[in-house]
Amino acid sequence: MQDILDRTQMTSKLGKDVIQVASALCINRDKLMPIRMHSLTAAVLKECTRTPSEGYNNAIISALRIGAASVVFGAIKSPALNGVIIEHAWVKLQTGQYLDPTYQHKPEGQYSMINFTYYALIEIRVENYMSLLQELKVRCQTLNSNAINFMHLRGSDRFSELFTHQPLHVDS
Repeated sequence: MQDILDRTQMTSKLGKDVIQVASALCINRDKLMPIRMHSLTAAVLKECTRTPSEGYNNAIISALRIGAASVVFGAIKSPALNGVIIEHAWVKLQTGQYLDPTYQHKPEGQYSMINFTYYALIEIRVENYMSLLQELKVRCQTLNSNAINFMHLRGSDRFSELFTHQPLHVDS
């Protein structure tokens, strides 16, 4: 599938973190990849949509406004949130840099992106996003949003290889 990022094996510590994230969200660990977030410039920040708790909407709206290449779906983990792992979406620019319009704008100490570790699962090219949204709306009668989220991906046979049906065992 062209939308899915190629993955490589993770190193030992990184691998353990990936397994923990994959287990918490029932994600196929072979499809999960840690990534590094880049800083938003003031000009880009001005164009981004930054509504709190609206990460999926923020990602697609910001991607369209700034001419990004893709919307990336994955997970974030933060020691500031006691290690809580959250499903999330952010943007990949044409240059290959990643930006998070939802959390990068927040003041330091208020869930700043510096406190998050990001793990990419799938990226959907902006030019394919709306057709995929329409496809998912046909399959998921409860989809009345203009943004794709994890529930929609999990409910689609097209993306079933991204998810597991039971948590993975993580050794201490």
